[in-house]
Amino acid sequence: MNKIIITIALLFSILNSSSVEVYKNSGTTYKINESNIIQLFKEHVEANKESIQKRVQEEREKMKNRIEDYKPKELTINLPTATKENVFYPLIDYELKDDIKDSYGKVLYKKGFVFNPLHYISMNDRYVFIDYTNKKQREWIKSEKLNKDITTRIIITNGRVFDAIKEFEREVFYANDILINKFKLEAVPSLVEQEQDRVKVKQFKLKD
Repeated sequence: MNKIIITIALLFSILNSSSVEVYKNSGTTYKINESNIIQLFKEHVEANKESIQKRVQEEREKMKNRIEDYKPKELTINLPTATKENVFYPLIDYELKDDIKDSYGKVLYKKGFVFNPLHYISMNDRYVFIDYTNKKQREWIKSEKLNKDITTRIIITNGRVFDAIKEFEREVFYANDILINKFKLEAVPSLVEQEQDRVKVKQFKLKD
């Protein structure tokens, strides 16, 4: 404790010594007039108020459009509109890329093991894929009340997801190439659901 008090006392004496006074008085000091700088800034803003507000609004609109026009890079496949009814069952077997081991290091499933995921888990939801830019498909979603079905996820392959969310008043998702290829989708609208231990894809041809 005494060492700390002595150290503080020494520092205090050094800071108040004549040697420090030399530095304190070694040059001319000037007071910074901050009030003038602030006043100039205020005057600049006031004089350019309209143009500044316009630029701010333009930047807001650009940002809004970038967000609303967003389309994932993972979506490059443009599915056509279905011209015929079709039902098929794509294989969704998965091949292990690595060995699956237990906590003791024992191999339970070897690399290359092929299995059907639906033997172990279930699809809790259905997935309906549509082209949101197609008016008939938007109307079909509502006529079938799919937008009201909480077990059905709406996935769009084209269009703006923000507009779809507003229209359907619920969550809407973008498709991606992985999903499209996994379910072997050929056209839209298509409904994907589980049927026992298989995935069923039903493709719809909408009436004119």
